[in-house]
Amino acid sequence: MQFVCASVPYRSDDVLLANADLRGRAYRVDFEYWAHAELAKIAYTGFGAMNIKIPNSIIDSLAIEAAGSPQLMQTLCLNFCFDIGYELRPNVQVEIATETNLIEKVCRRTTANNDYSSTVAVMKDGPKIRGKDRKSYVLQSNNAAMDVYPLILRGIACDPPKLTLKANELVARVQNLCSGDEPGSGSIINSCSHIVSIANEAEGRQVIEWDAERDLLDIRDPYLLFFLRWGEWQ
Repeated sequence: MQFVCASVPYRSDDVLLANADLRGRAYRVDFEYWAHAELAKIAYTGFGAMNIKIPNSIIDSLAIEAAGSPQLMQTLCLNFCFDIGYELRPNVQVEIATETNLIEKVCRRTTANNDYSSTVAVMKDGPKIRGKDRKSYVLQSNNAAMDVYPLILRGIACDPPKLTLKANELVARVQNLCSGDEPGSGSIINSCSHIVSIANEAEGRQVIEWDAERDLLDIRDPYLLFFLRWGEWQ
């Protein structure tokens, strides 16, 4: 008799931890997110077939934003072609120069392919307020004031894009956004669990998880991370 157990990458050893007798009797088949080089190969192959020469720096940036998702990488490359005005293969090779705002333009267009605006809106609002208003914190970037929930989303959206964040890394990201007073680690971690519940309930599926045992935040859908980085919600 054979059993197949599916798990997210950072929980791959849960079965063995639960039953040590299975050690040496189990075989792990990894279905990891795609590596940077694999994602970049999509662009090199596709743009080569389109007879379009793209700077390596642009391809690297697209691969970073794809966050391990080949589908997202393909969509980024497709929208890149739209933005530079080539839907059909030109007869003569076209060389694209590096433009500072081109990546941003492509990424913002791509958020329309998977809109998370309603889910992110409720994540940003957090749970219903009971009693006094939440404490606000001032951003270093523009002196805007906001509470811990939109701050956490901004922290998740910081460079570099990562689908899994350890608690101390997320806390540092959030606190580094603030000028002066900043939320404590306890407040950030407690708020994360609320954000996860709100997001999963809004989507009707698990798109994000807070693992209290391992102290980490895991985003199941790369498109959610992508929308937090480039969607018009901030």
